[in-house]
Amino acid sequence: TLRENNCPYPDLANRDPSICQLEQEVFQQILGEDVVLAECCRDGGQYCEFQAGGGADTWDVES
Repeated sequence: TLRENNCPYPDLANRDPSICQLEQEVFQQILGEDVVLAECCRDGGQYCEFQAGGGADTWDVES
């Protein structure tokens, strides 16, 4: 699990939500496995959380 406590590009995400999907695809390419956007600040979540594979480990990222 990768958790971004603050959206790195909130203005862009509010104008074009596809930026969240693009970030998900980048993580998939980097990690080489499926990644799911489980929670999103844009949708009222407390953070943006991407889950890869089993999602057993969690990393908090300050942006």
